[in-house]
Amino acid sequence: MNKFLKVLIKPSEVFREEKEKASIRKAILIFLLTTFVVGIINVVGFFLNPQSLFLLNLVNLILPIKIQLIQLIIIIFFLVILPTASIIIVFLFSLFGFAISKLLGGTGSYRIFLYCASIYYVPLGLITAIFSQIPIIGQYITYAIIAYAIYPFTVALKESFNLSTRKAIAVWLVPSLIVFPIIFYPILTDWYQQQEQKRVFSDVDLMIDAINSDNVNLCKSISDAIMKNNCITIINKDTTKCSGSEGQINYCYKEIAKKTNNADLCLSVKDVNMKKECVEDVAIATKDSSLCNKLSDEPYQLYPDDSERRDCFYLVGIKLQDISTCSLVTSEEKRITCTAIAENDITVCNQLKDSYKIQNCERIFRHFLKS
Repeated sequence: MNKFLKVLIKPSEVFREEKEKASIRKAILIFLLTTFVVGIINVVGFFLNPQSLFLLNLVNLILPIKIQLIQLIIIIFFLVILPTASIIIVFLFSLFGFAISKLLGGTGSYRIFLYCASIYYVPLGLITAIFSQIPIIGQYITYAIIAYAIYPFTVALKESFNLSTRKAIAVWLVPSLIVFPIIFYPILTDWYQQQEQKRVFSDVDLMIDAINSDNVNLCKSISDAIMKNNCITIINKDTTKCSGSEGQINYCYKEIAKKTNNADLCLSVKDVNMKKECVEDVAIATKDSSLCNKLSDEPYQLYPDDSERRDCFYLVGIKLQDISTCSLVTSEEKRITCTAIAENDITVCNQLKDSYKIQNCERIFRHFLKS
């Protein structure tokens, strides 16, 4: 047991002392016993963790499997599957180290290297298993232990294959420089996308605040060049300088139309929904529901009782609480809902015959009062 503790501090001495005792059979036995103990620690830690018990009960509710069977699967995973996978990975990684060491002129044997690896695997494996059960802090300690494992691994390469320190480091450093970017590329890509998303959200918030307050100085804080230009353009009410994609230009036109209360400019917006929203906003701002007539009255394919124009009358009628505008809505349900809000009388909803439509009318009525 002393050698398993000493190997963490003086790995070179331990490996030199143990070289003569090295055998693949001993290495396999040490790995098996260690991974089994690690598995027991993980099983105990799992079942003592309140979150794990919650997940077990949740799985039991979702899947028609007895909780005892789920527990058995977890025990098999930690005591059989995970240890087996760990040993396979260690053996493959050791073979990898052996092959590169030979390419760099190493003269030792795989038997010695595997045995040395098994010695330092014992304390590192057990310590990692114990600390990994501790929430949050344990995670960082585990990372530190994994990083520290590079040291005994490098020494094991030196002692097993008679390599210099530089060559021993090269054995794991050169492949790491190739493999790590492949492993971390998705992580870095995801991180970059998150940062980019945050930047876009920040720019959008700045743009909205700048437009609402007519503050050009806020526009200048926007990092995206096109968004910054359109922000200034909207405040200056100059449509000739709207730029970017079709969606960005549409938004630029729409905001200028709202600022100038120019419903005709709304018609220059190519996006149908944005155009309708633009006309509605201008109609509400100017309290002129007749502007809805600028929109198409062609019935929607799925809802023949509605059209852009009729939808506009409905929304403007509700916002302005204007009974005359509500009367222009051809859909019975929407017309009565609009009228109920305009008259501030929820009982108007009872004019509808269908109970579901009545409930929907009352729901919209209450929502309007809250908002």
